[in-house]
Amino acid sequence: VVSALSLIGADYAVFRAWAGSHGNAMLLILFTVIMFHHAYLGLQVVIEDYVHGEAVKTVSLVVTRFVAVFAAVSCIMAVFRLAFGN
Repeated sequence: VVSALSLIGADYAVFRAWAGSHGNAMLLILFTVIMFHHAYLGLQVVIEDYVHGEAVKTVSLVVTRFVAVFAAVSCIMAVFRLAFGN
């Protein structure tokens, strides 16, 4: 995090070089997976506690998981593209 914060104001080429070196891409991917998993778990608890209809609850959980997986995969693909090429 400190390393990434030191890049504030850097141009695209510098950030791309940073993302492609020393395992930073892997750490960005790990962070992405953990972040979206954590977000899904939080939304799951909210849905289970406050949505009372079983059908609506089930649909909400499925849609939430789909959105979390889709967003995580999109971010991972962006990291791969950023670190390893166009």
